[in-house]
Amino acid sequence: YILGKGLPKPNLLYGTGMKLCIREGEKWQRGGTYINCEAEENGEYCLKFQLSFSRMDQPTEIATCFPYGYSEVQALFKQMCKRYPKLVQRQTIGRSVLGNEVECLVFAASPTKPVIVVSARVHPSETVSSFVAQGVMEWLVSSEEAH
Repeated sequence: YILGKGLPKPNLLYGTGMKLCIREGEKWQRGGTYINCEAEENGEYCLKFQLSFSRMDQPTEIATCFPYGYSEVQALFKQMCKRYPKLVQRQTIGRSVLGNEVECLVFAASPTKPVIVVSARVHPSETVSSFVAQGVMEWLVSSEEAH
């Protein structure tokens, strides 16, 4: 199978043992064999791999990293506002091309404290940044004694 073309850094991660993310049913897990980037005649690289399917009667999804969807962002924002109503405020700052709300969380805004802006998911494929942003948000609401 060929997953993507135009990869900028051939074998940087997959050449050192990183696996693909695969979902058959409900659970995502790492998998795939013979994963490598190969140069095409035009100079672009494409990711090639082999998969063994456990069931042929259900869809299989493949990704380069674990997905973090819009519904997961919405659930996280709802949870943060519910657990920390005095500390966290949710604001809509615009709409995406698809019409989804683009939101931000404001943590205890104060005119006497410096402002820090954390941005994640500027591009749709940057799911890893969502996990990092979630960790930053959880750190911000954790006990101040811990940091």
